[in-house]
Amino acid sequence: MPITDADLSAFLSSIEGSSGFQQLTDDSVTEELLTAQADYVNGLPDFRYRSLRDGEIRVITFEQGGDEDGPIRLRIHHVRTSQCKEEDGKASDGIMSYSALSYVWGTGEKKTPIVINNCSFAVTSELNNALLHLRNYTTVNSALSKSFWIDAMCINQQDAREKSIQVALMKSIYETAFQVIVWLGEETPNMTKIVFSTLENNIVLDPSNEAIDYELLHRITPQQWFMLGLDIMRRPWWRRMWVIQEIAVAKRALVMCGPHVADWKKLESAGIWAQMLNTLAYFHTEEETARGDVYLPNVRFKRLYRIKIQTSRPMLLLELLQNNVSCKATDARDMIFSLVGIASDVEAVGLQEERVDPNSKRQLICDYNQSPEQIYTDLVHVHASTHNSLNILAFNSHPKDLALPSWVPDWTSVWKTCPFILAPVEYIDPVGPTRYIYNASAGLDLDFTFVGNDKVHAIGIHFDTLRSLAEPFLDCHPPGETFYRTLMAWRDLALGEASEHEDEAYIASGVKSLAFRRSITADQTKYGARVEPDTCSFDPLMCFDPATNSFNEFHRHMMHDSSEHFRDSERAVYLRISRRAFFVTEKGYFGIGPPGGRDGDCVCLLGGCSVPLVLRKVREEWEVVGECFVCGIMDGEVAQMGEKSEVFVLR
Repeated sequence: MPITDADLSAFLSSIEGSSGFQQLTDDSVTEELLTAQADYVNGLPDFRYRSLRDGEIRVITFEQGGDEDGPIRLRIHHVRTSQCKEEDGKASDGIMSYSALSYVWGTGEKKTPIVINNCSFAVTSELNNALLHLRNYTTVNSALSKSFWIDAMCINQQDAREKSIQVALMKSIYETAFQVIVWLGEETPNMTKIVFSTLENNIVLDPSNEAIDYELLHRITPQQWFMLGLDIMRRPWWRRMWVIQEIAVAKRALVMCGPHVADWKKLESAGIWAQMLNTLAYFHTEEETARGDVYLPNVRFKRLYRIKIQTSRPMLLLELLQNNVSCKATDARDMIFSLVGIASDVEAVGLQEERVDPNSKRQLICDYNQSPEQIYTDLVHVHASTHNSLNILAFNSHPKDLALPSWVPDWTSVWKTCPFILAPVEYIDPVGPTRYIYNASAGLDLDFTFVGNDKVHAIGIHFDTLRSLAEPFLDCHPPGETFYRTLMAWRDLALGEASEHEDEAYIASGVKSLAFRRSITADQTKYGARVEPDTCSFDPLMCFDPATNSFNEFHRHMMHDSSEHFRDSERAVYLRISRRAFFVTEKGYFGIGPPGGRDGDCVCLLGGCSVPLVLRKVREEWEVVGECFVCGIMDGEVAQMGEKSEVFVLR
């Protein structure tokens, strides 16, 4: 459907003097319809599941002949997975074809009754909205599969054993589906239609399209285009952990937002194009978009994951976890279960005894009877044993929300820092191997032992001790006054500190200046690529002299410097220092590390961990505080210094 002048005028009027976002909510479904559904369902018996046999899944279909404005009425069927195929959307010769729904459950605070097999069943209002639109869409699209797999109904959510078995089949369920339907939620008045019309007509990809009124579109400013894109990209679906796998394995996908539908490939391509608005996103929107690694890149991540799966390239679990640290799951266990199905280095198994191999190092048992703490601890065991590596320890943050040993990462923690350990997925070759960009422990002995679920014994080196820590940079907004005042304080600490052991670190002031600049970028570009030490630059900061210039003058100069090189450098610094603290060690080394660090904490290197760790001694044992970057020891230099190794007991 083309964009009309009326559509554009309505959009421009809707955002004038407002944020522009007035997305329709559950209340978009009329109270009359909800009342009708409740009246219809009232008195029906509650739906009860029949147990699944081995190799079975459930699918649902809409009952035929009902009122299109009436309550949702469904039939549920048991089918064998061997009966399902994805080649076309029609069932034939006993073959079942189905579409799988990818959506956000919602809070569950508001339930809506529907009918399944003439029995009452409660769904979230978000799912009820999706079902209403699916029913309408299937009615007018005869080629679309009439059967659907939707987890809230097709898995008995009250049966932990069934959930554990089915979750291990999730990858197969979505990759076997005829198509995956992405439900983004209800439309935003005056905005969503323009976005989907843009996608439908390939406006971004085909500027020669004669059917497009470009004079009309040119009335939309870049900022307003970004708001239109954000109407889609800021929706909760992009932050849900399970959708990573659901879209990655899909043979084909449709995107639905209210009554609007678009092919996933068009949205994917538009997301790549939207990278050109990254600077606008970085400096003119809220935290997540400003950081540039939650919404638009989520399209890129999903595209790269699809490429890797389609080309049978490996995807390591740490890579998946690192690139999706901002995503969420209602159940803490799903932070792991949602990804192990597509990870190439860990095998997800359910509770089927015939699949569980007690001698396998790669198997992670998906068991909803186990606590999140146990699942997270098991993951460290599996990953460390599979790779003969302790790199997973670098994902620890301090403090934790769950009751875990210090060496077990808490994947539920609100952690928006860009980790040091891996090269970001948008930098690496999408079909190439995962790369570790540092190798600080090169040359160290590799020997570690797990002692139950409580402790790890690991060989490493106590290299240095934190002596002076600056205040961490915790501001959640794009670079502004707080950002620059923080860097000034860090710079003064770095260049003003004297050390008894400075000859072991950075001797000349020029070297100290370079070491500071390297530290605040962690030797990385804004994309996370490793750079040569002498190419690190953020010169305006280093040239500022408070004796001759006021901070306000300096800040105004910084905010008005629009050169690409400066903005790239600024972004590289911003991404590395966010939620980190600058420190100087006893030996005079500079670094950035976890905000929970303290004077007296130790910089240690453990065999098998690619980055240094900040450890805290507690009596005769050690706690993991978090990873750190220390300028001058990130490429195996410590092993060449002849430092004495020791056994660390991590608690």
